[in-house]
Amino acid sequence: MSISQTGEVTIRPACFPGDAAGLKELVREYFSWLELPTTHRGFAEELENLEIHYTPPSGVFLLLVRGDGLLGCVALLSHGKEVAEVKRLYVRQQYRGMMFGESLMSAAIEEARTRSFQELILGAIPKTTSAQALYRKLGFTGAEPFYPDPPEGTSFYKLSL
Repeated sequence: MSISQTGEVTIRPACFPGDAAGLKELVREYFSWLELPTTHRGFAEELENLEIHYTPPSGVFLLLVRGDGLLGCVALLSHGKEVAEVKRLYVRQQYRGMMFGESLMSAAIEEARTRSFQELILGAIPKTTSAQALYRKLGFTGAEPFYPDPPEGTSFYKLSL
């Protein structure tokens, strides 16, 4: 994987167990911002088992880092050999508007291609309007729901790689 660099800010894969505590804090912050219950799609179980869900071959978390501080993240979760789900795109409030979300998504797309995925899928709740505009800018198109009982207003997207 190539490492993207913007000044002193880098994007790199999460390393467990070293990044676990900081990443869990970041993901909790993300879920709080979304205002979703921790029961949504098994979030509590996922959070306790990040090392299982987000290490190869099942997935990867990419971190936006400055020094030893985490500014944002995005994850890929395998749905078989050809499809990966983009999850947890998040940039902390004070770092928004600096193109970091686009840098994270570009890194995730590159990582998916490196891992030979053919398609990316994702679900986005209404609050994520900026992220949804970014997905469309990057070539994602509308898709059918890929999990049952999504929150009201959830939009689904896919990208052929």
